[in-house]
Amino acid sequence: EKTRLLVIDDNDHNQINEVIFEETSDIDIVLDAKDGREGIELIKNNLNVFDMIILDIVMPNKDGIEVL
Repeated sequence: EKTRLLVIDDNDHNQINEVIFEETSDIDIVLDAKDGREGIELIKNNLNVFDMIILDIVMPNKDGIEVL
């Protein structure tokens, strides 16, 4: 079974896919958010959709510490 990720990062998520997860067949990015506020909404509304969160610290609207 694949590990399902929620990525909360204001940088380009495609870049993360290419660099980190391109050759990893057991990890899928299932949701992503471009800022902390959007990330909090995704967490609240999708608790059973993801297994782990990758969280940036420096972001607009709410930083990673506020999200955490």
